[in-house]
Amino acid sequence: MDLSIVIVSFNTRETTQRCLETIFRATRDVDFEVIVVDNDSRDGSAAMIAGAFPAVRLIRNDRNAGFGAAQNIGLGAARGEFLLVMNSDVFFVGNAARRMVDILRQGPADVGAVGPEILNPDGTWAPSARRAVQPGPVLVLKGINRHFPFRASLPEDLMRRRAGFLLFRWHDNYQPQETSREADWVDGMCVLFRRAALEESGLFDERYFFDYEIVDLSMRLRRRGWRIVFDRRASVVHEVHSSRSLNPRILVETHRSELLFYADYAPQNYRLLIGTFRLLVGIRKVLLNLGRRGVKGSRQASERRMIYDRILALSREMSSPAALPKPKIPSLTPLPKETA
Repeated sequence: MDLSIVIVSFNTRETTQRCLETIFRATRDVDFEVIVVDNDSRDGSAAMIAGAFPAVRLIRNDRNAGFGAAQNIGLGAARGEFLLVMNSDVFFVGNAARRMVDILRQGPADVGAVGPEILNPDGTWAPSARRAVQPGPVLVLKGINRHFPFRASLPEDLMRRRAGFLLFRWHDNYQPQETSREADWVDGMCVLFRRAALEESGLFDERYFFDYEIVDLSMRLRRRGWRIVFDRRASVVHEVHSSRSLNPRILVETHRSELLFYADYAPQNYRLLIGTFRLLVGIRKVLLNLGRRGVKGSRQASERRMIYDRILALSREMSSPAALPKPKIPSLTPLPKETA
């Protein structure tokens, strides 16, 4: 089989349905299978898939295992020479899957993964080819934006046109839009891997529940000599953060994953992250406590307080890289020779 498409779904029934419809409608001239791993959705996602898409191989988890662990389950069942990892809120533009397969099949043999052009629902371009380790000042700004969002108020198009040639040195969003270029990693919402590359590097590290699992995997691929490329000849549309928006507690896991990654790959920035988390969450808690009485007692405020307390607890539990759990990286079993 040429291609296995592995999708993880979690409480995104309508979005997952549209995703699968675009796959079966648009994908041509390639022998492919679709595997969906449902992370114990409670919105009827699994029943919808089983009823509407009998060709899909559906795997039902009895808990929310996280993105990386669920993808590992699907990848372990895959039979393709090329393995496409996808979010359930990604939709193909034309025959994107075949184009990505052609890019890997016809390109240099040391390219282990390719990421397509990512478009927003309004057709605008979304940066997706990124560097792995960010400078300290960028990490601090990312943390500030996570807790006190300011990016939405910035004139992105104007900044990219007028100052992009300077800003791209610091921030990936201002990288030039080239036809094809190498990257440290490409956004994990849609990445095609060469099976041989994953057999060599292993699958996703299951310590990462959400975020940074693709960055870690990309770093392991690159350390083994595989290259990762971004190529605009294939395009997909991303319905931004449809699953993340349904689970605000994912903010805790984003902090955890960031600490795990920097402990492994840039320990010089680890203490900076710990201090930034503590400062920003402390400010958020003070502002929350200064709010009106009715707001302080609301369910939303209670949930926010719980999230902030958990992030502070994380910063204490993970205060030393030596105390972190060891990597948990399953291997990918090679296919039998007669079916490879």
